[in-house]
Amino acid sequence: MKQWTKPAALVCLLTLISCSSADKGEAYIIAAPVPLAFAQQNTCFLDGVKLAEEDIQSMDLPVSLQVQVDDDNADFSTAIALAQKYISNPSIIGVVGHWYSDICLPISELYKKGEKTLIVPTVSISALTNPPSDYLFRNIPDDSQIARKMCDYAVNGGVKTAVIYYEDSTYGFRMSAGLELYANSAGIDIADRVCNPSMTRDLPDLLHK
Repeated sequence: MKQWTKPAALVCLLTLISCSSADKGEAYIIAAPVPLAFAQQNTCFLDGVKLAEEDIQSMDLPVSLQVQVDDDNADFSTAIALAQKYISNPSIIGVVGHWYSDICLPISELYKKGEKTLIVPTVSISALTNPPSDYLFRNIPDDSQIARKMCDYAVNGGVKTAVIYYEDSTYGFRMSAGLELYANSAGIDIADRVCNPSMTRDLPDLLHK
């Protein structure tokens, strides 16, 4: 999980303002649904949001803005309930959050239909913004861009044969498929593609392949 800094959070918050049709002088909220325990223990996301919010308060903006952090527990049903709550609240100018592909990909349809802006800060899955939407944005490169860079790096290092292993998730499966596609086009032979191999039991066989 990529650590968040103040500039990244600030850009996302200001993007929501620019994408909105906010009325001058009105008070608005940016919602930030996150897996709270994970965010606190493993990332600087909340610190970035806090610092960005402090900067925004010091700016001469046409609207009054505050950030509301909610815990979606990395749970689909909880995320759906929060999304419905945000969409029905006209004071919420947009959303920065929903960290996992298995959640944000299906839930993005709700935001499109509800015409509420969503910026996903941690998900690279290409399908999220393909086809493009006026309401959905990623904050990092997509899977195809990442796959190309990884394959270019391997080719430049002289790699001829490789094994791809991936986590058991929508992200892991799609990313591994993209890697295999670009690896083949780059002349790298993929000997195997394995989900969640044991690094003690399976690694010798994978290295042999």
